[in-house]
Amino acid sequence: MRDNTVLGSQYNALRDNNVTNYLTGVRHLRPRPVDPLREMPNGQFVWPQGFDDALRSMRPAHGGGGSAVHVVVLLAPEAHGRRSAALQLLASVPAVQGRVFELLPDWEEPDESCLPRERNAGYLLNLRGVVDPLPADFYTGLSEYATAARSESRYLVVIASERAWVKSGAGARSGIVVAPLGRPDAVEIVKKALDAQEATRGRADWLNEDESVFRDQLPEKAPPVDAVRLAAVIGKAVNFKDDSVLDEYRGWKELVNGWFGGTDPGEPPKRAIRISAAFLEGVPASVVLNCADLLLKHPKVNWPAEEGGLLAGPDAATRTEQAGVDFDPASGAASLEEKRPGLGQAVLQYLWLRREQLVPVMRQWLQDISATKGPANDHLTRLATALTGLAETAGIATVFDLVDKWLDSVKKEDRQLAAGLLSQLAAHPVLGAQTRKKLAGWARGKSSPVRQRAVVQACGGSFGRTFTSEALTRLRYVLEAPGDSSVQPEAIATLRALAAQVDLSLQVVDAVVSWCGTVPAGSDSFMALFGLAETDSRSAGIALVNQLLETPGAQGQAIRARLTDGWRHLFESDEDDAWQALIRWRRAAEAGELPVVEVSDVIIDLADVRSSPLNHPIKRVIAPSGPLHDSLVDRFLDKVLQSVDPGHTSTDSGAEGAGARPTEHDDSEPLM
Repeated sequence: MRDNTVLGSQYNALRDNNVTNYLTGVRHLRPRPVDPLREMPNGQFVWPQGFDDALRSMRPAHGGGGSAVHVVVLLAPEAHGRRSAALQLLASVPAVQGRVFELLPDWEEPDESCLPRERNAGYLLNLRGVVDPLPADFYTGLSEYATAARSESRYLVVIASERAWVKSGAGARSGIVVAPLGRPDAVEIVKKALDAQEATRGRADWLNEDESVFRDQLPEKAPPVDAVRLAAVIGKAVNFKDDSVLDEYRGWKELVNGWFGGTDPGEPPKRAIRISAAFLEGVPASVVLNCADLLLKHPKVNWPAEEGGLLAGPDAATRTEQAGVDFDPASGAASLEEKRPGLGQAVLQYLWLRREQLVPVMRQWLQDISATKGPANDHLTRLATALTGLAETAGIATVFDLVDKWLDSVKKEDRQLAAGLLSQLAAHPVLGAQTRKKLAGWARGKSSPVRQRAVVQACGGSFGRTFTSEALTRLRYVLEAPGDSSVQPEAIATLRALAAQVDLSLQVVDAVVSWCGTVPAGSDSFMALFGLAETDSRSAGIALVNQLLETPGAQGQAIRARLTDGWRHLFESDEDDAWQALIRWRRAAEAGELPVVEVSDVIIDLADVRSSPLNHPIKRVIAPSGPLHDSLVDRFLDKVLQSVDPGHTSTDSGAEGAGARPTEHDDSEPLM
């Protein structure tokens, strides 16, 4: 992050301003670097209707007049190629080359102040999946953002649906241009994709050959993703009459119907392996086969065990290949999708929508294989990924029905699987907004601690890493009104785990400190995370505080400043527990568990000597005898003298002493 570097000592006169600048950057939406031309080479991009208007507004040299517009909104429904168009638009601006970033809407409410403001940068605000209308003040703030962007060579492209962006009027007066996009020509997309590769150049003619099996395969208004899939299968074909590749383009309907539509009495073992592989793509074949065997044993399947058991059956390679599942002899993994992309999801969609009587069986089977001693217990993330894909095709309600049933279970594994699935859904580019909204309601619902606990666990996964701000807000909801006594410690443990991630630590610390004084659970959360109370989690607390205090550079300085702010708020609230907790910090530093210099800096920084310096409450922390007593007293007195005489220069060894390791103290009468 540029233009946000903290310079000099923490006690430098510029400290407050620099730390504030750094924190402002952290509170912005996290910029994710993206290379537009790598994701969508210029020669393959098909201009949709309306794109030229957007381009002329942002690049007057391309046919427009006047000065460039720095904020453009591309309006189109989902699956219209909006993201590709936005990236191409930013790629056309020389001033931002190499500095293009994607922004995800990690906010509780749309807030223009969360948008980054670096100079010479291009941003893509991706509102995919956002269906609620943006609030009126967002448009006002965005207009102000556009004004500032013009003078700082900053460009922003927003992609949204007309359902979310309800303010159609904009124009030069507001500094924003709104450009509705049409759907790009699917046939042109296929042609450009094929012509871009030497091996497939010329195959675009297959779309028009009278005898070509690829003629008329694209519907008139096919979305870009379908065009890309057709280009991929044409690239695999032997010639223009090779219809063997068309089933992939059609979603593997012919293959899946053949696998599950017949009545061959010998098919159940093969079908069980296919179902298992669809849920467990790429895991060891032994796991897939063990799970398939459990499915065959289900009372509503009741397939008789083969006489002779393991000695009678074929090996893993034979069993998987007989079922049409690929086996990798090098890794021992089983796969449906390595050579046939999308086949696993096609199997799940078929089963859920056309074999509904099997759904309860599979639901119970998923519980069995994910149990502590279940064969898929080490692959819960893979199961959650498969179910997330199912939600894309069969609908999110289908998956939430599974989640509710797993949460009702008394088994820990069922709830872990549900939480992992919720975390992936909350981070999903399309289903995420809807899921995150649902989780907010669950977090506030103290009448269902089971759901609250699932939210807490979901916040610790991909949801918390991708949408950190929203995850922190949901953890706050839980902490404000926990459903039972066990939920709150779990929420604190998740906060601690997020704070331990280096790239998230400042954001977590900043959020928790901001809660102090604004929400009832704020001070308690700060103390639980950083107070080093004598509990089972004290060692984890020591490890976290040590990591935070020793964070290097500008980030470390900002973290220490915010921790100091948190302590200051607690002391102003006259909480005796806070003084005792800071004394625990001092004792931990004296014992070598926390860094001496950083702990001493925080203690001295808390001393506001502008009023009643000799009676300052920080004496409660400084006065007790111990190895750090003398150096803390010296530094405190220096600060008092500097407040009276700004030209005062320290003549003692206080600062040096604070930097040294603690030495034995004679425990005589303290100087304070």
